[in-house]
Amino acid sequence: MSRYGSGTAEVFRYYSETERDKVTGNRRLLYAELQYCIHHEMTVTAADFLLGRTGWMLYDREKAERLMHETLSLMGMFLEWDREEFGRQRSLLEKLATQVWEESYRIPDESNGSGKKRQEERRKAGEARIYA
Repeated sequence: MSRYGSGTAEVFRYYSETERDKVTGNRRLLYAELQYCIHHEMTVTAADFLLGRTGWMLYDREKAERLMHETLSLMGMFLEWDREEFGRQRSLLEKLATQVWEESYRIPDESNGSGKKRQEERRKAGEARIYA
């Protein structure tokens, strides 16, 4: 309710209309939220969603990192991005992440399993800075 206000009912409608066998769990909620934001709030970039709409890039970095690849993929599907546009969107999101998080950042490629390892390395590096 706090994020979508009176639009929350519409997000739930998208959620309930999403076929459970195709989209499950948290991905189903992300799917519904993206549908709502694209159709009702003119969200056209993953940066719009992850920073402007949800605030996850500022207030929940772990969640933003976990959902970056999926957000790009779903938005690419919904908005019918070609390979070139997908690359532009990915680059824009990486630049924004670098600015927001003040370090070199590259969106993990979830298809080869390197995402978890990179997340763990980044978490350990952050802990080292905290305790140094």
